[in-house]
Amino acid sequence: IGSIAGFLPGPGMAVYYATKAYVLSFTQALHAELHGTGVTATALCPGPVKTEFMDAPGMDEGTAVLPKPMWLAPGEVAEAGVRGLESGNGVVVPGLANVAATLIGQPTPRWLPRSTLRRIAGIG
Repeated sequence: IGSIAGFLPGPGMAVYYATKAYVLSFTQALHAELHGTGVTATALCPGPVKTEFMDAPGMDEGTAVLPKPMWLAPGEVAEAGVRGLESGNGVVVPGLANVAATLIGQPTPRWLPRSTLRRIAGIG
């Protein structure tokens, strides 16, 4: 499980964002290495999810920093993950607002260097 945090820098939460960036990069590399083998690797990268964590004192969608359209129900995230896995996608980002958030600061699509580096390495 990754996060949209893996696509962005995270001042104030640098370690969390860095670990999610690692999960994303590692899974994308595995996805490329496994190309054509019948085995896949998929990074599920949700944004904020409406869970019981939000029941903690002082936490709710209204007080959260991220906009409401980014928040998804756990079932929506799980369904998107399963669909992406079954489709052989290397990365799944549920929700249009979350996809938009991942594009901030991304000069090139992440699949482009992955595909190019796979060819250079002679994989697939």
